[in-house]
Amino acid sequence: MTITTAVLLTILAVAPDDKALTGDRLKVQGTWTCKITDVADLKLEIEGENAIVTSTPANNPETPSVVKGQFKIDEKAQPKTWDFVNGKTPDGSNRPDLKAIYELKDDTLTICASGPGGERPKSVDEVPAGNRKLVFTRVKKDATKPAK
Repeated sequence: MTITTAVLLTILAVAPDDKALTGDRLKVQGTWTCKITDVADLKLEIEGENAIVTSTPANNPETPSVVKGQFKIDEKAQPKTWDFVNGKTPDGSNRPDLKAIYELKDDTLTICASGPGGERPKSVDEVPAGNRKLVFTRVKKDATKPAK
């Protein structure tokens, strides 16, 4: 291998990917939880641009529902936008896309989402009928467990 080839391979190995995670897309990576009082516990797992939402009903915790899909955010929009797209249930059923807005402050992620096919909310402070405000808390990694 020539020196030129070695240098080129090194540059390609560290060159940024067009879809590199930056900004809020990087900050939201990981696991988040939310409790909807007396209704359900939610878990949001984000890896790359993929999102898994698990909803465990308070009245039937043995039958959680799971939706896997992607999320798209625009942190330059005002308010910042978050869309859940291409959602699928374990049986392969498609879920409607949801339009949302979000705020991210430290380990708190607030998402205000429309109902299926609804208009995007305009504020996380004023939630119109048919929309839902969810406040997620980041799940901290247990420092006592060894890394995988």
